[in-house]
Amino acid sequence: YTSGSTRFPRGVEISQRTVMTNLRDIAVHGLKITQQDRMVSWLPLYHDMGLVGFMLLPLGSQLSADYLSPRTFAMRPRLWLKVISQNRGTISSSPPFGYALCAKRLRLTDHDRYDLSSWRVACVGAERIHPEPLRQFAHVLKPAKFNATAFVACYGMAECALAISFAELDVGIAAVKVDKELMATTGQVVIRSDDPQAPTDTLTFVDCGKILPSFALNIRDDNGKDLPDYQCGRICLKGASVMSGYFQN
Repeated sequence: YTSGSTRFPRGVEISQRTVMTNLRDIAVHGLKITQQDRMVSWLPLYHDMGLVGFMLLPLGSQLSADYLSPRTFAMRPRLWLKVISQNRGTISSSPPFGYALCAKRLRLTDHDRYDLSSWRVACVGAERIHPEPLRQFAHVLKPAKFNATAFVACYGMAECALAISFAELDVGIAAVKVDKELMATTGQVVIRSDDPQAPTDTLTFVDCGKILPSFALNIRDDNGKDLPDYQCGRICLKGASVMSGYFQN
């Protein structure tokens, strides 16, 4: 089912061929998985990031995976870090709120308990990405050998099994500030500098990288006309990872 973030939740029909295409794209092009990787997750298995990304992906790639329940994570978020540290996890993901919760619960002395040097891919997605909680997470855990370049912004939707785009690996979070008023009134995206003299009414957006190879993408207006770069519109996708339809529709 879709999350219902833009309209009511709907059942998504995903064939085995569709999901296997998306898993191959994620493993080969998005995460560049090797047999030395180990996955760690607390994400619910009724969510596409948890089900496809951390149940079907390790199953299809023949990787080991460690699981915490979402309830356990909510009550003891530091246990997530402990499992990654002890089992030398290399890939783990969370929406931004998970990183923020974890950073909030950490104590100054906690970094002595963890060695997060093995964590090479820390995916961020499933909701709008705000850079500040991620910077705080990386700052607090730098003594525990967490590298901020492990952050990988990604974008997806249940209608495409899971993933549509990944930022580059080993780069970290890249963000731009745009003029909020212009974007709201005209749909035009004008990038503003970090100059203190620049207008303060801005929005920050994180770069979610390039689309995966099996997709073709256009940004279109409400009439289906292709839009130029830096213009807001509807995301239109086609490819082997796109659903066959909604349940009973």
